[in-house]
Amino acid sequence: MKNGASARRFRPAYLLGIATAIGFAAMVGAVARPPAALAQIPDAGAQRIQMLREQQTTNQKLTEVVALLREIRDLQAGSSDAKPAKKTKPRLRRP
Repeated sequence: MKNGASARRFRPAYLLGIATAIGFAAMVGAVARPPAALAQIPDAGAQRIQMLREQQTTNQKLTEVVALLREIRDLQAGSSDAKPAKKTKPRLRRP
């Protein structure tokens, strides 16, 4: 038979364990939850303007690349004009 005094002795330990578990769960829940997005309303107009600016810079860079490639092509074409390659007719094989 259990004595009522021994059951009362463990009651604070049980309560302390339950309180610790609840406190731990509350801390984990607070850390795991992402912060609230306060006053972060997306501005579609500003996003479009930013996209257009980025597209303009990309187009400008592509234009510069095309200009460089044209210069390289012209330089190579100028050097190949100095030494024309001999064109020979391909030989046909007869069976």
